[in-house]
Amino acid sequence: MASNINAQTIDEFYPIAGADNDSQGFRDNFNIIKNSFSIANLEITNLQNHTAKLNEANDFSGTIIQDPTLLQDTYQVYNVGNVSSSLNINWSNGSYQNVTVTENLELTLTEWPPADRLGKLRMAVTADGVEGSGSPAREVTFIAGNGGIFRHNGNFTNPFTVQFNTDIKIFDFWTTNGGNVIYVIYHGEFSS
Repeated sequence: MASNINAQTIDEFYPIAGADNDSQGFRDNFNIIKNSFSIANLEITNLQNHTAKLNEANDFSGTIIQDPTLLQDTYQVYNVGNVSSSLNINWSNGSYQNVTVTENLELTLTEWPPADRLGKLRMAVTADGVEGSGSPAREVTFIAGNGGIFRHNGNFTNPFTVQFNTDIKIFDFWTTNGGNVIYVIYHGEFSS
């Protein structure tokens, strides 16, 4: 973005030393400098409000970032925490979410990005209790929010209900049409 400040119009040779200088030249130069400061103020404020920052979160609002080379990129983990009743799991909270279920319940997948964008969500689900302590398994049913449907591989059975014990169950969900069709892969059980 080119600046709109025009320093070329300032008369850098005014005032002329040893001459009787007209005060209009002072006023003209001062006015040009004042206008340049006003333009600089607007441009700097625009940069402060609309550029990526290293010291705060950035929301690119769907702007395309083309051809980046990433080194050591990470994803924010969102800890849903203990869940004792049916709950919406919002994609917008983060692409990796930990859920600990304490009762039989439904988890509804919502808040997907708009159509024509790929939204992915990896979910790690555990149950409360300690294996072998007599703690019951928890039955969790996944629901595709807003009337969406699931498409799944052979490891994820219909009606999308899985018994949970103290091990960690890992699922990947993704959609390209705002959650109308959600693809899911159950990766399996991992020891805690």
